[in-house]
Amino acid sequence: MISLIYLTNRQDCKLKWTIQSFANQYDGSVPVEWVIVDFWQMEPGRKEYIEKCIGGSFHYQHVSPKPSPVQGEHRVTKENWFAASNARNT
Repeated sequence: MISLIYLTNRQDCKLKWTIQSFANQYDGSVPVEWVIVDFWQMEPGRKEYIEKCIGGSFHYQHVSPKPSPVQGEHRVTKENWFAASNARNT
């Protein structure tokens, strides 16, 4: 199985573009799982949005980034910043 990771901190993350582009080239020879690390995971309607983008084509996991000093509820900054390294480490 191959796991593909999609990191996003955008509300309109264009995941559908990525999934469609991949599906056009995917031959189905190897099982694929998508892991979507999404800062906005807890927003109302986000789960439905991700399911619509995936379209039942692939298995997926939808997770929030781990807490960090610059992002999430335990941050020390005044506002949330995007922490790419934190998302990668999730």
